[in-house]
Amino acid sequence: MSTQLIKALNFFRITDDDGLLSLTHLALYVCIVKLAIVSPASLADIGALFIAICNYGYKKWLGAQEPVNVNYAPEFQQQVEQLEQKIKEVQGKVNGVSLNQALQPNGFR
Repeated sequence: MSTQLIKALNFFRITDDDGLLSLTHLALYVCIVKLAIVSPASLADIGALFIAICNYGYKKWLGAQEPVNVNYAPEFQQQVEQLEQKIKEVQGKVNGVSLNQALQPNGFR
């Protein structure tokens, strides 16, 4: 790509810090343009967009925070590690079931 295009994409925040396409920013711009073009924008549409933007901003702020290192007592460290492993296993199963259900012809109901 040309350097001018890359600079334009960075200026409009279409690409993220790693230089990859930011679908969130792109979707945000599409929503803002849609609200600007559609003449009767309802209060519910604007409110939903506002809540989504606030949620995105909070998640971005939360991701920028330094992770908290928790030091457990030595006698509980092994139990904590076992529980973390079980949580990862269950989360993987739940994500797999959700994905399989979403891919069904009828989807979620």
